[in-house]
Amino acid sequence: MKTHSPQSTLGSTRPVPAARRYLLAGIFFCLLGINLQATDPTSPNDGAPTFPYLNAIDYVGTSGAKLTNDGTGDNSAIIQQMINTVSAAPNGGTIVLPSGIIKMTSGVTISPGSKRVHIRGQGVHATKILFDPTVNAVAFTFKQLTPSVILYQCSLSDMGFDSSAVTAVHKTAVQIENASGFRIANVAVINFNSTDGASIGLRTRGREQNVFNAINCSADIPLLIDTNADPSMANHIEDADHFHFSDMVLMPSGTNSCVKIADGVALSNVIFDGYQAWVGGGHGLYWNSTASTVSSFNLCIRNLRREQGTAGAYYGIYINATSGYLTNLQLDNCIFSSTGANGIYLRGVLYSTFVNVTALSGVALDMDGSAYLDQSVSMMGCFWQAGTTANMLNLRDSVGTKKQYTNMPLPSTAFFAYWNP
Repeated sequence: MKTHSPQSTLGSTRPVPAARRYLLAGIFFCLLGINLQATDPTSPNDGAPTFPYLNAIDYVGTSGAKLTNDGTGDNSAIIQQMINTVSAAPNGGTIVLPSGIIKMTSGVTISPGSKRVHIRGQGVHATKILFDPTVNAVAFTFKQLTPSVILYQCSLSDMGFDSSAVTAVHKTAVQIENASGFRIANVAVINFNSTDGASIGLRTRGREQNVFNAINCSADIPLLIDTNADPSMANHIEDADHFHFSDMVLMPSGTNSCVKIADGVALSNVIFDGYQAWVGGGHGLYWNSTASTVSSFNLCIRNLRREQGTAGAYYGIYINATSGYLTNLQLDNCIFSSTGANGIYLRGVLYSTFVNVTALSGVALDMDGSAYLDQSVSMMGCFWQAGTTANMLNLRDSVGTKKQYTNMPLPSTAFFAYWNP
């Protein structure tokens, strides 16, 4: 009888079949209590350890409640339960919403404390939040429970927001308060309208280093940049500090503005670039600052096409910053093409630079250098359609001679450099 030594059995080098290896690995992780589906390597985490994620379609809430994605029911409570569950996890996490129509009749609040919470769908045409509240409400509010506490590094991405009817109810799709390192990307909002024109697509309420990318928004007010929700930040630049808006299509209702900056806002290093399509409404960007006591600086707008705006007393860019002043405005590769509307209105803006700017109708420029309200402006490679005019009052040229131009006809191409000491 053939015998085998213990050494020959234990020392065997025969490979273990792949199926057996996977089985043994699964048993090992189960014994350790580790869920192999508990992490998502694609979730945004800024280099931090991979967060756990929650697949919303599989989540079972209180009393067996589950999310529906066929446009029926009300998912507000179950989504809030998911948010609370992820917020209670050691490192926060990611909620993954399924494709389909997810109806909500009240808003949810993301207040994760020191955690990071990310909410994402399957794409703007795949995951739709159908928001139909009966009272004024915000669909998704990102904020801490204590206004003075900063919300860090949360995100929202890859979904759309819709509403069924125009009523007196004021709706806001997304509101972000006192947030740092927030990211919103690949989000669409449509039909966010109310009878008095006060519904909002995206509203920011303060802080720093926030990124807004690939936003397509059709609402009464598509984008509202508001004062910081933290009362201790009144008259500070943390209303909007290092905000970056890129690749945006903004479509307001009536004579509302595409971008509205609230009175009293102080901003620093705010950039609009990528592609910017501001379509319809009254003003393109409207900022009438009469309450701020803090100076703002560095507002840059690039690659803007302003079109289909309301004719008359409306401008592609309207800035009246005489209470706190704005230092350094840059417009680069911008066209103002709304028939019968105007180009650029500036008051209280110090040091402006226009490069490759085109205005096709109305008043191309309306500026006033009295009392240093518009201290200097440089223009290069700008095109003014024949028949446009410019009101540039009390500006000085490079040798200090005061110039007063009222309804000055502009040439078809221009290079100007004014200096107001």
